[in-house]
Amino acid sequence: MREIEMAETKQLLAAAVAKLVRSGEAVALDSGTTCVEIARVLVGTRLNVMPFSVQAIGALFGKSNINLITPGGSVRHDEGSITGPLAEASLRSVRFDTAIISPCGASPEDGVTAHDLQDAAVKRAIIDASRRTILVADSSKFSRSAMAAVCPLESIDILVTDAAVPAQVVERLSAGGVEVVVV
Repeated sequence: MREIEMAETKQLLAAAVAKLVRSGEAVALDSGTTCVEIARVLVGTRLNVMPFSVQAIGALFGKSNINLITPGGSVRHDEGSITGPLAEASLRSVRFDTAIISPCGASPEDGVTAHDLQDAAVKRAIIDASRRTILVADSSKFSRSAMAAVCPLESIDILVTDAAVPAQVVERLSAGGVEVVVV
């Protein structure tokens, strides 16, 4: 159900994110349906990628230009996301050029949030292991918040979102030095 929700917007966001990733980069790709769409677009670029969902692994598997690095961890049956202590331990031994994070919620007050505590811990570990963080969030995420805190919204480097994003979010992040890409 979540995969077909806002499918066209997710495709536009994925294309915009792909333009921000350079050939040869090491990329950590968060779980979530938007990140699966990003994986589908990234298959045309020479990359080292560690995806945190079985669906993204499937989208990247077998592509000769993709060095697919799989994390350890437990697979959440309802979503296919890879979480847990083994996933976090995998992240402590690598460094990425770019983290691509897809939140459950995002707001200036609550920051980037996730519904699951283990998922939030993996998102934090991905961010910690990366030089820059791209947050990809359709505008509906800015009216939601979830229980598990990931990071303050202002700590990301780039936000990729759609044109329905609240203007105050764009203004606040831009003023704080976050690059905002609106598709």
